Amino acid sequence: MTESERPQLWEFWERTKRELAQIALEPQQEHLPEHSTAHLFAYRVSFASLGGVRVSGYYTHPAHNPSGEGVASPTGRQSLGMAEPP
Repeated sequence: MTESERPQLWEFWERTKRELAQIALEPQQEHLPEHSTAHLFAYRVSFASLGGVRVSGYYTHPAHNPSGEGVASPTGRQSLGMAEPP
């Protein structure tokens, strides 16, 4: 990125953040029992974004921690049978 491109990028992100602030999050969470076990709960989660698009992903947490609070699961996709990125 050149020095002359940096202000354009900054303006882009500031404009995008203002647009996002106007959108209701509308979070959704769907339990995925077919991917959950006695030790791990799996969910499909999503929220509203720009252009009417929903951003989605998967969330897992240990069954012994019902709130999932404080749990990071960077390899949760593996528990859903999904391939790791190259």
